[in-house]
Amino acid sequence: MKIKHTFIIMAILFLIVPMIIMCSFVNNRYNDFHISNKNLHASKILSIAHKEIEYKFTEIVKDALEFASNEHLKHYLVGDLSEEKNVEGIIDGVVDTDTDVIQVAIYDSQGTLLPVSSGYDEGIYPNISTSSLETEIIENYGFTSINKYELLNNTKNTFCYVFKIYDANDFVGYCVAYFNLGVFENIVSKIEGSTEYSLVITDYEGNVIKSPYNTVLKVSQLSEYENVTEQFKMVITDRKVNPTDYDSDGEEMIIMGEAVSSTRNKNGGTWGILTSTSNEVMMQSVEDLNKQLFTFGIVLTAVVIVIAIIFILKYLKPLDEVYTVFERRANGDTSTRFTSKGKSDVVRMGNSVNQLIDMLNESEERYNTIVDMTDNIIFEYNVVKDQVFFSDNFNSKFSFRAKTLKFEDSFFVNGVVERKEKADFEAFVDRLAAGDSCQGEFSFKTIYNDYAWYIVRCASIKDSEDNVVKVIGAMIDIDRAKRREENLLKKANYDSLTQILNRQSFEVNLMNEYDLSQMRKTKVAVLFIDLDDFKYYNNNFGHALGDEALTFVGTTLKRIVGNNGFAGRYGGDEFVMCYSETPLIQSAGEVAKEIITELGNGFDGVSVKQHFSVKCSIGIAYFTENSMDADSVIKDADEAMYSVKKNGKSDFSYYSKPRR
Repeated sequence: MKIKHTFIIMAILFLIVPMIIMCSFVNNRYNDFHISNKNLHASKILSIAHKEIEYKFTEIVKDALEFASNEHLKHYLVGDLSEEKNVEGIIDGVVDTDTDVIQVAIYDSQGTLLPVSSGYDEGIYPNISTSSLETEIIENYGFTSINKYELLNNTKNTFCYVFKIYDANDFVGYCVAYFNLGVFENIVSKIEGSTEYSLVITDYEGNVIKSPYNTVLKVSQLSEYENVTEQFKMVITDRKVNPTDYDSDGEEMIIMGEAVSSTRNKNGGTWGILTSTSNEVMMQSVEDLNKQLFTFGIVLTAVVIVIAIIFILKYLKPLDEVYTVFERRANGDTSTRFTSKGKSDVVRMGNSVNQLIDMLNESEERYNTIVDMTDNIIFEYNVVKDQVFFSDNFNSKFSFRAKTLKFEDSFFVNGVVERKEKADFEAFVDRLAAGDSCQGEFSFKTIYNDYAWYIVRCASIKDSEDNVVKVIGAMIDIDRAKRREENLLKKANYDSLTQILNRQSFEVNLMNEYDLSQMRKTKVAVLFIDLDDFKYYNNNFGHALGDEALTFVGTTLKRIVGNNGFAGRYGGDEFVMCYSETPLIQSAGEVAKEIITELGNGFDGVSVKQHFSVKCSIGIAYFTENSMDADSVIKDADEAMYSVKKNGKSDFSYYSKPRR
């Protein structure tokens, strides 16, 4: 007999026949008792819960509008730093007094997280881009899905409300309020405690959460809703879900749902609330029927078990051995073999398994040989088992060691990349985890505690149902080529002697800094620095000392300007500096004094063993309505410098003559 015929008979004996007998018996005895009353009761319970949840979301929006109207907050966001303490107090007061609010994050209009945010010093906030903030406001009108943006080291499940803050009609910043999902627990717990119904809350993404709100699930993970996916989708897209008589494992349930209209987003999706009766309550009125069904089930099950045991022991013993062979091979035993003898289809299948194992062993040996011969790091992510493997040469290049083989403990999740690469790498890892074929270049921290560039490539392997089962890839060392590229770029933009910006790069960076100053509300000053009597060094001590003096000047200017601007060599013994002035730091004139002093302190010569002092004249100019390009403002500063030259040198002067 063919094996397929055998399994058909097994299915008829062990599944179809008992199901037909069971359904026939139940259909003859089962009585639909008061389902309509159950529907009415469920509808009332749902209506009460819906109104309470709807009110809570409305209250959140109302409180947000009140918070956004606070004058201290508006003044702070438009640049009044004296309001910082007031705003911190307001935010801390909200977090401390409102048990539903976990944290409040404030961002400026550029999407930068501000220090007044609660928990700012703890570094607990996720990295939310400006585009994400705008998307939440435009697409979802502020309300996010459950745990879409998770606070670091926070054990509570949350959702966020994102809104904009305006000063008059001017947009000045964002606010992201993190709410504890326990905000709904009191509402739902009171209703559940006084009724026979259970309630769950859903969001836009199909996430489901129920009391005690410590676990977020998908609807498919809740057994009572596993076959009502379509009804569930209606909750988050339509107004209501009609009563559904749902048969789960032979037990009827009533499931209803309603959307929370105050959360309706641009696509028509909403949060929702589902209610259902418990299986025990539904079956209380048919207790006698259950007893009869239980007795019948025991007898039928005993008969089926006896038949199954006899059949399995007689016919399917070789099939069990086939399963054992597969299991041992999956656990790494490459020597396992099928040994049963006979002419049945199962035995022939077992012999085919031996051939398959031989082919698999040969393929693995060939694969391992190729991996051992290449210098590239080969990796494999087994999606089904959630395990990540790296080739042996990984350990010789990186000090990272995973605690387990799980993806969450792997190098991709916990490896160290340079900070500027972090966002791109996290996006790459998300694609890798999703099974996409992708490629990227990243700088990883190596076993030598420095950083090296690698190309990471990966491709997915899918099964017959188009599901991703594995992701394989390689990490290719491109650090030498990348370093050569960076050196070439540096040579093109920096003065080779002083290692500060050359003339062309300074002018480009100056205009970029001016554009940024318009948004930052800061003043940009240009300092033109000309060395006094520089020929003295070249003529009396040689060009080597002259180069030392120029290098000393470039290093000093770079150190003095720090993070408040940048310096460049304009040509010969002329230097320029871009300095961003704010009320909290010293003025450009004070910086000029510091430059004159520091250069005057001098340097110790190398080519000539002697201490030398450097003198300079400095002109200072600002961007004005008449000087709004790099060339004009540098000329203004140059002119101010020449006025110093004419009046004794070694001093500084501001440009004051209006340009026509």
